[in-house]
Amino acid sequence: MLNYLPVWALLSLYVTSVLGSIELDATSVLVSALVGKNNASAYECWRVQPPFSISSQSGTVGAKIQQIGDIKGGNVVFFNQSSVTHAGLHNAPSPQWVTVLAGNCTVTLPTTGQKLALALGALVVANDTAEVSKIGHNTDWAAGSIAMQLPFANGVLNHTVVHEGPCVTHYHH
Repeated sequence: MLNYLPVWALLSLYVTSVLGSIELDATSVLVSALVGKNNASAYECWRVQPPFSISSQSGTVGAKIQQIGDIKGGNVVFFNQSSVTHAGLHNAPSPQWVTVLAGNCTVTLPTTGQKLALALGALVVANDTAEVSKIGHNTDWAAGSIAMQLPFANGVLNHTVVHEGPCVTHYHH
């Protein structure tokens, strides 16, 4: 049986559970990003900007809030209930957030074989569009997985690169 995650809990779960390495004094969310380098897909670890702010909104007073940029035209994808979906080589259709609402997946870079395992609640940036990556990446989705794609309204997410390679908490050899 798959566990489902309410949409309102996504970023909160990501910051507290998936990214276990975020310290209490961290300034912003770290997120693994699929990018294009030398016309091939690669991973980078990004620090999302602007930094955290402290909420004064009713219901979240005192909580850290991370702005995730302007979003346009998001959708929810429901994968095959009975078998693994092998998405094949593909590029990100546009620069976007991708989050796992149910199930899990593994993203593989075809040029290096490097894998990124994404569990329930994981949040990544898919930025390896056809303009920057010739063949893209492969994704294998567990049966019954559900993902949300949230394209950036202007195609850009304000960030700084922390290092090459995925953020450590998602990386698997």
